[in-house]
Amino acid sequence: MSKPICDLERQPNSQQIITTDHFKNLEENAIKQQDHMLSQIENNVNKLKETSQSFNSTLNVQSILIDQIDTKVNKSTTNLEKTNKKITKIENKKRSPCMCAIIILMIFILLFLVAILVSLLVIKK
Repeated sequence: MSKPICDLERQPNSQQIITTDHFKNLEENAIKQQDHMLSQIENNVNKLKETSQSFNSTLNVQSILIDQIDTKVNKSTTNLEKTNKKITKIENKKRSPCMCAIIILMIFILLFLVAILVSLLVIKK
């Protein structure tokens, strides 16, 4: 037989007697509820872990892609700088007085050749 644990248990009325068995049942129910809640928390933590692992995988792939893009952008920037330097050199050469003299000389040579061709064609007729 269980021992009474409070003053109410010492009274003869059986409805007012609280036994240790009753407390054990309450404690077992509370433990079952805690276990259920802990199980739910465990499930949520596992889902969170899976989600964070998925994010991690995605971020790793994106990091690799960003590195590749960065490398290509750096190469393109270097190529663009080289091309700009070449264009600047060409523009500087084009503006020089020496280039103008060469162009005028080429025009005279071309006119001379055209005159020779025309005279040859006239003589053959």
